[in-house]
Amino acid sequence: MNSFSEIDSGDIVKEYFKERQERIVIIREEVNHFFGNRNIKEIRADTGTVLVGIVGKEGNFAILGADGQSVLGGQRYGIEVRKIFPVDKFTAIGGTGTVSFIQDTIKLYRADINFLQMKDCNFLSPQGKASRLAEIVKQTMFIRSYFFALPIGFALVVYDHQEKRARLFGVGPFGNIDEKYCLGMGSGGMWALSYLKSRINSKNKRPSDKKDALKLVREAINHAIENDIFCGGKKTFYLLDSKGIRRIE
Repeated sequence: MNSFSEIDSGDIVKEYFKERQERIVIIREEVNHFFGNRNIKEIRADTGTVLVGIVGKEGNFAILGADGQSVLGGQRYGIEVRKIFPVDKFTAIGGTGTVSFIQDTIKLYRADINFLQMKDCNFLSPQGKASRLAEIVKQTMFIRSYFFALPIGFALVVYDHQEKRARLFGVGPFGNIDEKYCLGMGSGGMWALSYLKSRINSKNKRPSDKKDALKLVREAINHAIENDIFCGGKKTFYLLDSKGIRRIE
């Protein structure tokens, strides 16, 4: 296992706080202008997404995939929006709900985890990482409800070096944590999860091959896109195994 010092965590923390300070100034100006002319109930952040995750049969890998679309009201707002981000070498996080809020929460979470690990010079446990995410989600509930953001959910994939397996956690909008072998979240999550489970149950097993798992996740996202108007755009996939987290096509 590589030491934590090999990861450029200091830059992640510095980058977050620098960008956070710049955004505070911009948001403050925009809010002041906004309230001078309109009512807060008219705010509509970009929304709509599907997030799919699965753990391999032997638990030696996990795949996380998401669509790339966001919408503003009834219009398509973006088709290459990032919803999955690496946190450190053996962790990745994806979010669903109001895109602007999930991206901001993910940036906060990445800075928080890397700061804690940099301070202790060691990796947090998978349960520790999931608990920190749940705490951040609970702490941001008020600001999300204030701006009428859609409910936010997150998927976290972490490689457990003690048990030598990949683990998949789902964190709900109220900070609830569930460990799963597969999940589907977001506006298209119901369609994706139903497709995943139907395929897994029909074969009575989870895929043991990474290519088969990627194909299954891709098909689940496509199924959600076909049935949910808020899903679409460019799809993104990440693979986690004993070598770390990396983007795949």
